[in-house]
Amino acid sequence: MLPSRQVPPDLAPNFRDLGGLRSSSGAVIVQGRLYRSASLVHLTPHTLDAVTDAVGPAHYFDLRTESELAFDPPNPLPSRGWTWHHIPVQDQVPGAPSSKEQAQGALLQYIGAAREIVATLNADVPGVVSCSLGKDRTGMVIALILQTLDINPHEITADYVFSNLCLANQRHLLPPRWRDEGAEIHPVTETSCLSILAAAAAQPPLLPADGAWRGRLLEWPRGNSSGPDAVPLVRDGRA
Repeated sequence: MLPSRQVPPDLAPNFRDLGGLRSSSGAVIVQGRLYRSASLVHLTPHTLDAVTDAVGPAHYFDLRTESELAFDPPNPLPSRGWTWHHIPVQDQVPGAPSSKEQAQGALLQYIGAAREIVATLNADVPGVVSCSLGKDRTGMVIALILQTLDINPHEITADYVFSNLCLANQRHLLPPRWRDEGAEIHPVTETSCLSILAAAAAQPPLLPADGAWRGRLLEWPRGNSSGPDAVPLVRDGRA
């Protein structure tokens, strides 16, 4: 059974709310503020309406490349009140062998995408980060954002590899080219996530040190409690 953080359930592939993930300081990501997903452009109009109704107006950060945009159906989300932000990330070149230079180039693209996403988000309109399957590029960019928010590393890697379970259980929701049992969907690994996080930690700070942007994504418990339901929260720096 998939956890309750997948919102709305069994409508969109690899779609989930990152709200509730906890930082080392005890702060948690605000529910309904940051989502991740596979591409939503293939969904039926009825399903799209259900997703956009559940989330409300949102920023849609699309990491697909130009060639993917040309191959996939037109993006129907702007007509449903979502603002589309195209941030193409080409982290793998088909047929090209892996190299240190390619890995560094991919890291810089992940960092650039994470910066643009966090700079755009505000306290009133949530963000949805997406690529084709929502596991590699989306997973890496989200992992970097979570690391910068000081989310527990175990929670970061657990969310990263959770895409494997989502895609295995929701293959019927994927576009036809991925739905066929003959189409190979390579699993993501905890090792690759940890490698990117370590490489990013050696780079200049991902986001400004003033911390003002954190208040758009985090809420802090007031006082102590043994359970999250009993914790009064200070959100966006205000009670």
